Amino acid sequence: MNDIMDYLFVDIQIHAMKFSQAVLMTHLFTLLWAATRGQDTLPQSGSTISKATRNRGIVQRNYQEITKNLTTLVADLKSYTDDKAFEYRVFLPRITGIREKLADIEFAAENLQRQINPIQLNFARRLFSTMVYAADKMKRYTGKRGHGEALVYKVVELNVRILALRNTKGMVDCWDNSIPEAILRFEDTLTTWKEYMNGKNSTPPGMVQLFEVQSENARRKLERVTTIVLECN
Repeated sequence: MNDIMDYLFVDIQIHAMKFSQAVLMTHLFTLLWAATRGQDTLPQSGSTISKATRNRGIVQRNYQEITKNLTTLVADLKSYTDDKAFEYRVFLPRITGIREKLADIEFAAENLQRQINPIQLNFARRLFSTMVYAADKMKRYTGKRGHGEALVYKVVELNVRILALRNTKGMVDCWDNSIPEAILRFEDTLTTWKEYMNGKNSTPPGMVQLFEVQSENARRKLERVTTIVLECN
């Protein structure tokens, strides 16, 4: 009986060992599979993170490039004028090229996932359109046919010069002491021109009307700049 029990006990141990070995092998296989699975999935997770990071980097670089191009464009526009004159003759043959550059910047900004400074972009559009209008008028109103024509030339040009007081971002620099001086000078000039135009009865009414419209535009521009300068203080 004891021999039978010993045999059964040994047999049970053998089966238990085999079962344990089987369980152990199954466990080892599971661990190996999990490790292999982890190696397969880990690069994918890392790839997703890297892709997101790369996308953010691309957006940032595109934003910086467009902003740089916009700033360069505005600086180029401002280079044709200062508080004394607008070099429309130099500007005229370059209008088409500048228009293309501005259109490219607008298109790039419209397709960017981050908004470009709207003040700067609107200022670029406004400055460019004002310069195009002024150049078109100035090449016709040369002043050769009377003082009224010369005054139209000057007041149209003045609208560009006033806009050029702003920096490349379309803002007024509070630290720039030349701006208040320019405002006073432009206001006095406008008043003198208006008095002079009113004294010329021989000026065609259409020319007088154009002068008045452009004078009012210039005055409004000056008022906006003046308001900003006063707020700086």
